[in-house]
Order: sequence, then structure tokens, then C-alpha cells
Amino acid sequence: MMDSRPADQPVNDSPKEPASEPAAIPPAGESRKISLPNAAVGRDYKAQIDFTAAPGTVVADATATGLDELGLRFDPVTFAVDGSPGKAGDFPFSFRAALQESAGPKRVLELVGVLTVNPDPKSLWRDIASDPAGRFAKPDDECRSATADGTLVVGASRRGRSHAHEGKYRDDEFGFRLVADGWWLIAVADGAGSAAFSRRGSQVAIEVALDKLEALLPLHGNAALFDAALKVKGGDEAAQHAVKRRLYQVLVRAAHAGAVAIESEAARENEPARAFASTLMLAIYRKIEGSHFFAAFGIGDGGIALLRLDDNEVIPLNEADAGEYAGQTRFLTTTEFASAERAFARLRVACVDRFTALVLMTDGVSDAKLETDEAFGDVGRWRELWERDVAPALHAQGEDTTAEQRLLSWLDFYTPNNHDDRTLAILLPATS
Repeated sequence: MMDSRPADQPVNDSPKEPASEPAAIPPAGESRKISLPNAAVGRDYKAQIDFTAAPGTVVADATATGLDELGLRFDPVTFAVDGSPGKAGDFPFSFRAALQESAGPKRVLELVGVLTVNPDPKSLWRDIASDPAGRFAKPDDECRSATADGTLVVGASRRGRSHAHEGKYRDDEFGFRLVADGWWLIAVADGAGSAAFSRRGSQVAIEVALDKLEALLPLHGNAALFDAALKVKGGDEAAQHAVKRRLYQVLVRAAHAGAVAIESEAARENEPARAFASTLMLAIYRKIEGSHFFAAFGIGDGGIALLRLDDNEVIPLNEADAGEYAGQTRFLTTTEFASAERAFARLRVACVDRFTALVLMTDGVSDAKLETDEAFGDVGRWRELWERDVAPALHAQGEDTTAEQRLLSWLDFYTPNNHDDRTLAILLPATS
């Protein structure tokens, strides 16, 4: 083959030098398994990734895979993971970073593992509607309110998760009414979970007790009672005893009528009375010459409290009953009235210049939010509960829902191991 190069161009057949050295082959990456703390759906999550770099090692180009889809973020500078997972399951992840000693080649470190995200416990509970055609059927949830001269009473009752999970009825009940001469009557009742028809027992107890209160108050709520009630405010023990003696004929007789009605209902239905077992909390309120008078009577657990947060005081108006074993209580039966002294001791009265609220609750609320008798009488615990949870529900502005609907919604709060029916009845003064 003829050489086509010009004759005066020198021939150079030696191999050319490369322009530069080829890039070094990086060392094989190292992979390690790691574990991260379990996460939970809807809860804030934080974890710190440790690439275990030796002193003097530079870590760069940190990346993560498998986190974004969960709603978690990885910071490539601080190596922190945070966020709130949006779904449950087991999810593989990996973290990669380039590590380089002060004098040595780069190496790639990969950390791999599986993150377990536990489901929101609340999502595990089913919500099965109760049978509207069943015996003694009643709504699963209920709320209502009433107002007069600025005084507001709000009541709400929500079926517990344990009942909803099995499609059972709500056993709690509440009631209130404004009657002659300015008296407000309020009641809550908690049907025994182990009693087949306690949902009806709580209804009967409240209906009959409120009827009886309305009938008896005009006979005993007279000027003599008012005079003695005002002296109670000044700490007059004799006046307090006199008020209790008068109201024994009202509150105790009304509660007793509720107990008799439960037994009568059971007899009509050819069922044992214990199948209708229920507690009962009763309270009455009236404004007397610029002061606020309260009286209460209760049998069973749950609670009645007069809140005076502006004066840093809470006045319990009942003492919750405990049964022979943990978690037990006493129920509204006629035998509870065999001793007049014991029934009299259950009466509580108070007269104050001002107050924040009168609150009646079943143990589905008190056990979850105010776990002990000491907590129930702790003004600090009540202030936290009131200001953080209850008052915002009652006084929310700019919403289409009513105060009772918001209170019912709040009763759906979740706390572990507290899934009973929840009922609240609250009286707010005209100044609220």
C-alpha cells in the first residue's frame, strides 16, 4: 500500500503516550445491616444514622432510599431521619455515603435494613352500628344543649370503642332540664357493661329521677332553703347540715325512685334487676341572690365537680364508689338506701360567688383523664383538661358545628386501655 503522507513529513511509528492516567477502579463498596427503632403511623419519628466513620474520615454524598414514600426525611448533613409515617408495614431502606480517610481511597458504605411501622391503634378498632330494631335500642351517640338567661347546659354521650367493635349498644345516658323557679337538673348514668340491658337501666334511672326531682323541688326549695344555702357560702356548718336535711327529701328520694323504677322495669320484662344495673349521678343548680348554689348525690363511679379555676379551686361533689375488686363499683339499687346515714353522707352542697363550670362525667372520661381520686380533686389537672381540651370544644369560633357536636367529637379521644362509653354534662354560668 502506498504511503500518502507528504515526503517531507517524518515518520513516527512509536506508540502515543496517553493524555492522562485512567481513573482508578474504586474499591468494592461495603454493606452492613442496621436496625432502626420501630415507628408508628401518625406519630413523630426521629432516628440518627451512624456511618461509624473513623477519626479523620470524611463522609460525603450521603443518600437514602425507601423513606420518602413513608413520609420520612433524611438530612444528608446531619444524617438525621424524621417525619411522621403515613402507612403501616415493613419497609426496606438503605443509606449510602462515600467515606475517605485522610490518606486513602474513597470507599462506599451502604447501610441496609427493614423499618417496621406499627399501625395507629385507633385504626384497628371496628365501628359496627348497633341494631336499631333490637330490644331497648338507642342511638350509638347523642348530644344536645339548652340555654336560659345565658346559662348553658351541654351534654354528649359517645359509645365506647369496645362496644362499637362488637356492634353493641351504648350503656351510658345523660339528661337535663330547666324546671320551675329557675332550677337546673342534670344527671348522668353508666350502665354496667356486664349487664345485658343496662342501656335501658341508665335511661330509666335518669328519666324517673329527673321527674321526681322536678316534683319534689317546689315542696322543699323554698325561702328557708335559700336562706340556709347562702350561709353555706360563709362556711356555716349548721346551715350546711340544715340544707342537706332538706335536700335529703329531694335528691335522695329522687335517686331512690330511680332504683325502684329499675326493679319495676325488670319485673315487667321478666328479667332479673341486675340485668339493668346502672350508676347514677344527680346535680341541681340555682342562682340565689347573686350567688350560685349546687347540690349533688351520686351512687357509683364517675364524678361530679364544681370548677372555680379563677379562684384556683375544684370542689368534688361526690366520692366515687369502688367495688370489692379492682375496676368494680356500686350500682343504683334499693338496698343502697337501707341506711339513711349512708345515703345522707353521699349528699354534697356548695354555694359560691362565681364558678367556671359544673361537670358531671361517667368513668369513661374520668378514668382516662383523671385517673385517681387525688387527680379528680387536683385543680392543676382540671385546669389542664379544661383549658387544653374541653373549653376549646365548647367555645370554638367560626365553625358550623354546635358546642354539643364539638363536645361529642372530642369524646372520641384515644388513650390506651380506655375504651368505655364516655358521657359528659356541663353547666356553664351566664358569664361564660
